Amino acid sequence: MTAAYAPLGHEGGAPLSRTRTRSLVLLAVAGFILAFSFLTGAVTSPPAVTAGTKPFLDALGLRGPHCGIEPSILRSYGRHAIRLSRVHEGSGWRVKRVLAKLEQGERIKVAVVGGSVSTGHGDLNGRPYTYRAVNETYDKVLMSWINSTYGEQSFISGAMPATGASFFSFCWTATTRLEELAPDLVLVELNVNDPPGDEARRASGWLTRSILQLPNKPAIIFVGVFSLKPNFDDGVGLVHGGDYRMPIADYYDIPQISLRAPYLPPLLRNKTLVKPYFGVDPIHIAQPLHKAMGDFLIAYLQEQRCTMLEEQRSGEADMFPSEGLLLDALIPGEVPSHTLDQEIMKAYPPNPTAPPVCHLANQTLTPLTPAPDWTVLSYQFEKTSLQTAGPGRTISFEIEVREGSAGEIGVGYFRSNKELYKLGRLKCRVAEQEKVLDGYWTSKASIFDVGIIATNVKPGTYRIDCATLVGELPERNEFRIAAVMSR
Repeated sequence: MTAAYAPLGHEGGAPLSRTRTRSLVLLAVAGFILAFSFLTGAVTSPPAVTAGTKPFLDALGLRGPHCGIEPSILRSYGRHAIRLSRVHEGSGWRVKRVLAKLEQGERIKVAVVGGSVSTGHGDLNGRPYTYRAVNETYDKVLMSWINSTYGEQSFISGAMPATGASFFSFCWTATTRLEELAPDLVLVELNVNDPPGDEARRASGWLTRSILQLPNKPAIIFVGVFSLKPNFDDGVGLVHGGDYRMPIADYYDIPQISLRAPYLPPLLRNKTLVKPYFGVDPIHIAQPLHKAMGDFLIAYLQEQRCTMLEEQRSGEADMFPSEGLLLDALIPGEVPSHTLDQEIMKAYPPNPTAPPVCHLANQTLTPLTPAPDWTVLSYQFEKTSLQTAGPGRTISFEIEVREGSAGEIGVGYFRSNKELYKLGRLKCRVAEQEKVLDGYWTSKASIFDVGIIATNVKPGTYRIDCATLVGELPERNEFRIAAVMSR
């Protein structure tokens, strides 16, 4: 008789494994030895039990419930699927620093930089693309474990629908409220909203560098989901923007955890899994996959915690080389001097170290002078912009360029090929530099994009002057500004 197929997430009975049987035998033997020692008066005082250690189980070579992936997660997914979710693990150095703070009783701040998946968009009772259809998103699953294990921690969702790495490479500081408290752990989920290609890789590099260079040296985890159809142009197959984050993960030592390898092949074999995985929404994952993503993140952190505790017990004797070419060469958590687009043997000006500046509509984005032709448009309190219609509508802003910046000034604006938005063009100028931004494009995606207006500007405060133009078609006469920004 062949075993029945059990999809991921199924919890079924299983025979007692050899490892578990051996463990029970060892425990029985140890119990007999302890009892005999007690009767003969040979018992000595046990070593002090510190946080995260169980000397009795360690002496037997067994992992106690304090260390390792929790059994319920192993039953639900199995080690094979958990391993498949690890696109890139890296050294875990930054993540272990965060876990060490938690183990010592310190509070941390966790932040999410993500798109509509992170805000819970999806299928609600047969209606696709519904705002906040999923209540228990992956980040809530993760935070539930962190809070129950270490006490209540600070959390902020800096997710914003219809945004990708290009937008967040400027505006993550605003959505996560960096000025209030720097994050210790940042979850970056942008696969669906990033177009496949070098643009996503470069933007992800900017985003990653600006987060890692904060004084508190936060950790980043790339969170990977997948969709049933391309959010951008057809013809790319199963590739998405997250695939272009792989070299970023490798180069900057960022763990990358993804749903695609464990869940997409079973779905391709069995299309009935579309309903539990996505419902009727082909872009946004449903509740079961949010739960899986959260559990995969928990499993990763639990294993990193084990590694950290073992390194603490061993005194990190073998953490770094004592001989060879890497002797005294590795600096944990170092941000490389070059980006992936710069050649090794060429000299370049220092890359930016200052966090970007971003003013979001309906938050800190205020016109420099009254602009009565522009109004605040907020859809579901998530997609907010300044909107106008008609040519010749002017608006001006001020933006700061910080010391240690790249000297770029940009405007975030809404783009779509849907005729219902009637999106047209806007010309913006900074000093002697100007650029025309077109809200209409041929891509299928409707997202907030970034147009770079000026480059190589020195630190200081600059004025941005913008005016709408006559559209290519008369009916395309509207424009939406989401933010002004610099880095």
